[in-house]
Amino acid sequence: MIKYQISYDQPHTRKVRFKAEFPVVSESMTIRLPIWRPGRYEVGNFAKYLMWICYRDGDQNEIESSQPNNHTWELENLKGIDSIHVEYEFHAGVLNAGSCWLDEHMLYLNPVNCFLYSDQHQETEYQLDFSLPSNYEIACSMSKNGHQLKAENYQELMDSPLMASNQLEHWEYESNGIPFHLWFRGEHELSKEKVLDDFRRFTDSQIKAFGGFTVDEYHFLFLFPQVKAYHGVE
Repeated sequence: MIKYQISYDQPHTRKVRFKAEFPVVSESMTIRLPIWRPGRYEVGNFAKYLMWICYRDGDQNEIESSQPNNHTWELENLKGIDSIHVEYEFHAGVLNAGSCWLDEHMLYLNPVNCFLYSDQHQETEYQLDFSLPSNYEIACSMSKNGHQLKAENYQELMDSPLMASNQLEHWEYESNGIPFHLWFRGEHELSKEKVLDDFRRFTDSQIKAFGGFTVDEYHFLFLFPQVKAYHGVE
């Protein structure tokens, strides 16, 4: 299992702290930050939002790394080391559907922007522990237990954006026995009855057209900022 701790001290700075533990399975390891993003057919430079990064062993000795490009770190001579401890800070200061944002009322993360991965651990389970205000709730499709999330593998993590706040509104409906969740953050004038009816009808139609559905539940995240903006990611 790859364990992550996510925290922040001063939300107005937009800085999110990540601590991760990667099991060591060979004498070398390559750790990367993604450069792709759902809905975008272009290279993404998310590494530019990294404030700093550091690698240590279980005894907190720093591990040297080389960087062949801005989103890849090569670690060598890992014999005798059981786990790699990575710590870094990420600037979550872009407010749109495909980026990351932190303020005094919300944490919004697209994991594809800010979570590291190793080629050796593509199918390893991820556990994410968030240090959040006690009255915050997390909207996300990953398995959830309070402020802890789990993903079966890295691909599930990448496909699971999350929104944490004490001001979330939650609606739900069912289609073909599958629960669908709608999460809202921000002021809106939507009719709950109409929205749920519209969503149920197009969901029924799509499941019928495809002959089934590939997941046990599905979550839609809606963020209504105070300024006029339109952006979505499938």
